[in-house]
Amino acid sequence: MKPQHKKKFFLALIIVACISGAFYYPSWHETKMRKVELGLFRETFPYRDYSQKDLSLMYPQVIPIEAETTVTPQET
Repeated sequence: MKPQHKKKFFLALIIVACISGAFYYPSWHETKMRKVELGLFRETFPYRDYSQKDLSLMYPQVIPIEAETTVTPQET
């Protein structure tokens, strides 16, 4: 390729990347913000996922041992 054609090619490539990014960013941002609201992502950019350990510490899953049941095994 001639240097002049390389410049046009890279300019076109940059323009296509910017246009595709402009369409992709809003949906990406909405998805991340929904997950931040649910407490699954960190609140600071780049909005990384919490690890399983972090989620376990934030939202412990405690099953009450003395929970009353309404249906006996014989009724089921």
